[in-house]
Amino acid sequence: SGAQLQEPEDGGTLLHQRWFRKMRLRAAVASGACGLFPGFYEMFTKLGAFECTKPFIRDVLRQGKDVAIFPGGAQESEYAIPGRYVCFIKKHKGFVRLALEERLDILPMWTFGDEAILPQMANTPEPVRSLQRFFKECTGLLVPPAFGGLPKLGPLTLVTGVPVSLEDLWPAEVGGAVSDAAVDEGHRRYMEAQRKLFDSNKALVPGDHGKAVIEFI
Repeated sequence: SGAQLQEPEDGGTLLHQRWFRKMRLRAAVASGACGLFPGFYEMFTKLGAFECTKPFIRDVLRQGKDVAIFPGGAQESEYAIPGRYVCFIKKHKGFVRLALEERLDILPMWTFGDEAILPQMANTPEPVRSLQRFFKECTGLLVPPAFGGLPKLGPLTLVTGVPVSLEDLWPAEVGGAVSDAAVDEGHRRYMEAQRKLFDSNKALVPGDHGKAVIEFI
């Protein structure tokens, strides 16, 4: 909303410790990606990261911790073009199903400015796309990158919405069966909440995003 919050008493040093006092956050990394290079696995695990697959995420959630997920994954970086705001989400519904199975709501977030950090080509040549698809299947990463310009280190602003209520779609118990219709409805609510979050903040954050339009792909 743009309102300034007062400094919390006895806040931690990290952002989520200062403003979300009850949040116990851990980072999830792309499946298998942290083990591709020597030393990366040890570094990520020391930071509290873990593999971004359903069994790992479910176990962490059942420990009473919160998990941040980028549903668009590595594929979303293909659309990193200044002035274009893409949410690669239409076919990604697994995170909604997991939230329903664990009887949890979803907190939408959006980062303004990251679309221009490493701009990609608007029309990537087909040979490069073929290579990207191959390496994506092998490593989970979108390589080689098709840079379309120089890096732009503009301001990055993370905005947070209100939780998307899914309680009426929850199963009777944790781990219970969830219908495809419930997943579709939860997914629709999430996209609607993400659009509202984007539109209500785009003119308030630095970086000249006032006329931005979010795209769901």
